[in-house]
Amino acid sequence: MYELGFENLIEIRVGSSYFSADVILIGEYVPDLHGLVFQNKGCLNSLQTCAVLVQWEIEEEQPGFVVWLIAEDDFTVKRTERFRGCCDSIRYIENDSKIEVISYFNGEFNRIILEI
Repeated sequence: MYELGFENLIEIRVGSSYFSADVILIGEYVPDLHGLVFQNKGCLNSLQTCAVLVQWEIEEEQPGFVVWLIAEDDFTVKRTERFRGCCDSIRYIENDSKIEVISYFNGEFNRIILEI
């Protein structure tokens, strides 16, 4: 079972409500996250065997992010394509069968549903 936390939060820019953070992921299978920059957003499935993390991915000074799905039961890591903007929230929905991401870009919130 995973435990997930964040420390050393830093604003992505002065006055922003979005932060980068160091990930604290404790469990049987933890991939090497050294050198990567993550948002302080993430979640665990109800069994706490899958962790979801949000990695910052800035391109040409435009904010973006990639969602990571880390599974302890089969020792796998999956990554999504890059989404524009910042991740505002992320959570499992529909009995852990999907992940709901709320992104924020250019003054608008968007809902993204990820099939697992």
